[in-house]
Amino acid sequence: MNFEGFLTAFVGRTVEAATISQSFTGTLQQVTTTTLQLAEAPTPYGPGATVIVPTVNVDYVRAYL
Repeated sequence: MNFEGFLTAFVGRTVEAATISQSFTGTLQQVTTTTLQLAEAPTPYGPGATVIVPTVNVDYVRAYL
């Protein structure tokens, strides 16, 4: 099983995806062979955002139970 195939089990769950320079936390919406898509929750300062991260840039993904 490859990295992208493993991540598909976490679609719909809250995850943290980290790159070398940033960390993103949100609901994993979609995983493709090249990207993963997270829906970040809204903050008091503004609406949430959809974040698309290239899988080659991901250092780790942590799923929250």
